[in-house]
Amino acid sequence: MVDPIPLYLPERLEHLQHIADASRLRAALYLSPKPSTVRRRSRRADTPARPATPRLLVRTNEFAEQFGVTRATDRAVIRLLLRWFAGRVPGER
Repeated sequence: MVDPIPLYLPERLEHLQHIADASRLRAALYLSPKPSTVRRRSRRADTPARPATPRLLVRTNEFAEQFGVTRATDRAVIRLLLRWFAGRVPGER
């Protein structure tokens, strides 16, 4: 058997309609502000395209001699790794 409709339901529906009308009116009168645009990060300063500093070249050559690296591409990889580790190894800069 189905439960009878509660007596408070018509008042509740009227109250909900009143709230819905009020929210529509508020939305029409007070437009919400547009969200601010998200600023993109600029590229990091340690991109591979920047020229190597003299100190970085010296360290690259030290590593290259230590490990017997002769190819230019391998030296470039060493430079990239030195740049990447520059801020991550304690006491190194």
